[in-house]
Amino acid sequence: MSSELDQDHHLLRKENGFRNYFEEHALTGKIIIQHICDTRSDTIENYLLNELNNQSNIGAIFVTNSRVNIIANILKKADRKKVLVIGYDFLQENIKGLTNGDIDILICQRPTEQGYLGINALYKHLFKIGEANGNTYMPIDIITKENYRFYNV
Repeated sequence: MSSELDQDHHLLRKENGFRNYFEEHALTGKIIIQHICDTRSDTIENYLLNELNNQSNIGAIFVTNSRVNIIANILKKADRKKVLVIGYDFLQENIKGLTNGDIDILICQRPTEQGYLGINALYKHLFKIGEANGNTYMPIDIITKENYRFYNV
């Protein structure tokens, strides 16, 4: 769900990583990829309900951005509780979905730390105080209903 997917390179990388994992581990099952450019709730709901009706065996939905709560709410409204829901970002709406069982997993990327490291690299570059690393690898955090209270953003 992205209004400007062409500009959201990071969303495409997440999607490709997801697909690659399934290919490398020879996991079976059909993967349906849908880029929804019109991010109005009614458009998303119409698309998702149509897919749920056409694909009765959907076992999981992976949302590559922070709007996972929208999908979770649609699934709840449609009484589709057996679908695993995975999405991104430790936002209040997503935490609510996590705590009430509508979202199963949130993937968090430590945005504050990412921002700090970016500004620090820019500072070092501008003031010539050492070299900034070309790549800084960050951990991702898997947040569940059981551990969200202990997560420090």
